[in-house]
Amino acid sequence: MTWFYLTDWPHQATWLPADEREWVINQLESEKQAKKSVRAYTVWQAVRHRDVLILTALHFVQNGSAYALAFWLPTMLKRLSPDLSDFKVTLLVALPNCLAFLPCK
Repeated sequence: MTWFYLTDWPHQATWLPADEREWVINQLESEKQAKKSVRAYTVWQAVRHRDVLILTALHFVQNGSAYALAFWLPTMLKRLSPDLSDFKVTLLVALPNCLAFLPCK
């Protein structure tokens, strides 16, 4: 639906009222000007930026630990409890993910 309905640019969005379309265009233009007034980065400058490097390292650690947990948790549970069937180990591994569906108050 999005592929066919949404447009690439705000001035093409005929489904928006004219005043809202102008507001979006003005906001985008002011953001572009604000970005230019602060500093323009090349791709290599952005990649070498300290904050980008820290966020990249954190992202790598988070993804690595998530994959390690997803791949090794069943193996660890099976080794700790050899009397559990594969189905029960699967249910135990799925339990934390299922609990994430419960609404929080």
